[in-house]
Amino acid sequence: MSPSPQFMDALHLCDRLAQTLGDTHPKAQAALMRVFDLAPPELHAQMTAKARELGLIPDAGGYLADGTPVYRLEDVAKQLGLSESEAQASIAQFMAERQAIGVETREIAPTLIHRVQ
Repeated sequence: MSPSPQFMDALHLCDRLAQTLGDTHPKAQAALMRVFDLAPPELHAQMTAKARELGLIPDAGGYLADGTPVYRLEDVAKQLGLSESEAQASIAQFMAERQAIGVETREIAPTLIHRVQ
């Protein structure tokens, strides 16, 4: 794994903000989102495996053509003990926060999802 210079810069900024402002500060959380966005694919795979191990995400309900996992709202809500409307609101807030800091957000057309059989 060879992380990009942009990833390393984002990681250092995130660390500085977390130490000076605290992990829960909006600027530190925005920096963490940027780190995740810039992370190399190998790190994404490790983070996904750890999140699954900790019970934070369900198994993927489908995949995009490039192998990117896609999660069903019902499965995420059930995994986190939320209603579907609570999960939808949380996802909408997360996407708005990503967009506000300039991290790519996109809706996925259902026709692009290959369902797990």
